[in-house]
Amino acid sequence: MTEFDLNQIESELGIKLPPVYRQKMSPFPIPTYAGSGDTSGLELWDSAKDLIQLNRELRVETRYQKPWPSHFFALGKDDSGCNQAIDLRDATCRVLWVDRGHVDSVDLDYKLYPTFLDWAGDYLESVRVDLLERGIDQNMTPQQRQAQEELNAQAGCRRFLFWVGGAFLLALLMRGCSALL
Repeated sequence: MTEFDLNQIESELGIKLPPVYRQKMSPFPIPTYAGSGDTSGLELWDSAKDLIQLNRELRVETRYQKPWPSHFFALGKDDSGCNQAIDLRDATCRVLWVDRGHVDSVDLDYKLYPTFLDWAGDYLESVRVDLLERGIDQNMTPQQRQAQEELNAQAGCRRFLFWVGGAFLLALLMRGCSALL
């Protein structure tokens, strides 16, 4: 994320992002997820466009949810549709968990993490570990990561076919051996 992106978020949403958020996000700390947004599976998005869209959507009342106040800023959305958000009024930049965008479910005394830096440190470390387990370097470009993920998926299919084929051959051998007895 660039300074331009951060300024665009502030301008489009009419907010002031905390210095700790700006410092942590520019540049995005995991280059292989640079430009990440709604389709990346991350809870911390790097796409200014997607963050603006998400926060605008959350600020509009719907039949199913109350509008978010302008002092909440969604950091992204997890796979279940829940949001992590920072309270822009709070100098410590605490991180709140919001169940599927329902701001009325937020207990304002409850903090997922007391500070954005604490949350981001733990969250980004878990992302790095996940990448390592999948054989992906966090410094790859997003295109290199995608290519590696495709190779990993193909290798997984080959391993599956190997085991299925092996099981089939074993069954044939067992059947042949039992016919001899």
